[in-house]
Amino acid sequence: MKTFIIGIGVGDLRAVAIGGAPGLGKSHETKRILNELIGKDNYFVNTCTLKPTHLFRLLWENRLPGQTVVIDDCDAIMSDEVALNILKAALEMKPSRMVSWGSEKIFVDQDGEEIPRMFDYQGNVIFLTNLPFSDMANGNNKNAAHLSALESRSLVLDLKIKTKREVMADRKSTRLNS
Repeated sequence: MKTFIIGIGVGDLRAVAIGGAPGLGKSHETKRILNELIGKDNYFVNTCTLKPTHLFRLLWENRLPGQTVVIDDCDAIMSDEVALNILKAALEMKPSRMVSWGSEKIFVDQDGEEIPRMFDYQGNVIFLTNLPFSDMANGNNKNAAHLSALESRSLVLDLKIKTKREVMADRKSTRLNS
């Protein structure tokens, strides 16, 4: 997990998805590493809920090389087709990753400045979830094809720890190895 996050922080990776049981320290470790590598001003953590309109704004505000959006426990996004399409555009495997919003809605950034309807996203994305990302991408659900496309544009790490017992065993092992 640390290697993946460091890869984002140093600019070697474009996107990572890390899944595993709650309480493993995914969020804490991600913030700790990003603070060390790129500083608090170069990443934004969005937790709980993330609507497509806010995702568009977050990507704009964190669009430059070295900037990162952390999507932490926003699992509803995995079933929102509009948000998934925005993420697919942002994480394309091309030098230019154009993200666009085809609507009459005008967006403004946190400073009140108008956001263009199309921009080149050069930042990074980290997905943190308690859900099995690969299982959803390979499953039988209406957004499996979108999730599979995201999976192909990201490095996916399933920590394979699902139960409270496994979490406790992992913590005990970590203490013994420290």
